[in-house]
Amino acid sequence: MAGRRRAGRRAAVRGGAIVIAAVLLGGCAGLEGGSGSGGDSGYGLVSDGEFTFALSGQLAPFSFYENGKLTGFDVAIGTEVAKRLKLTPKPSTGAFNSLLAGLQAGRYDAIVGSMTNTPERAKVVDFSSDYYKSGAFLWVKSDSTARSIDDLRGAVVGVPLGSTFEAAMKKRSNVEKVKTYESDVDALKDVPTGRADAAIVDKLVGAYAAKKGGMQVKPVGPALLDNSAAIPVRKKHRRLLTAVNKALTDMKADGTYTRIFQHWFGISPTQP
Repeated sequence: MAGRRRAGRRAAVRGGAIVIAAVLLGGCAGLEGGSGSGGDSGYGLVSDGEFTFALSGQLAPFSFYENGKLTGFDVAIGTEVAKRLKLTPKPSTGAFNSLLAGLQAGRYDAIVGSMTNTPERAKVVDFSSDYYKSGAFLWVKSDSTARSIDDLRGAVVGVPLGSTFEAAMKKRSNVEKVKTYESDVDALKDVPTGRADAAIVDKLVGAYAAKKGGMQVKPVGPALLDNSAAIPVRKKHRRLLTAVNKALTDMKADGTYTRIFQHWFGISPTQP
């Protein structure tokens, strides 16, 4: 009898353990993405109540430091998305080529950092709809006679490290060396000094940098690459991705997006 009672107690304990495990697993399954704490939102956030988004902080006018404060178009977009998700915005900076790895590692919830949706990147993260469209141009010295990239021979061309421009330039036979930089602005700075013959830089970034920094550079030729930007989130965070897309759609519909765009670029999003 004593043996049966002990066996019965052990079975009850095992049964209780199974029930507890089932409850815990059920609770985990309710959090989409399986990491972080999203509170009642179900977003699977890195920090409860906060929208942690990454950007380089080195890409004026998209994200940069001014008087010690992080600011720019991407910062404004990320902050507005957070507001519409009823979350506190928490921007985080890092080298552009490290952002995807940081997102996958769960250091932040999204990247609002002028990142183009490419097939390679889409294998490891999920992208929102585009939140702006631009284009990559060849930038040369103001007194250069080059009219397009085809006029360059044996050139050293600067590109941002990890950008879509880098791979494209390495395929061109008239480019002798592709020189990588931490940011578009760093690449552009080396053109007037002659350390680079040209740079591939987004037209909005280049125009802003040339104007603010007084750099003697100019864009030439047609756009080399379309440069659209979207917001990536970790795989399986569908609820967060849906909410981000809705926030972007609503921003455009109610005029908030246009006001932000005009503030930073001086033109409307529909102007060429």
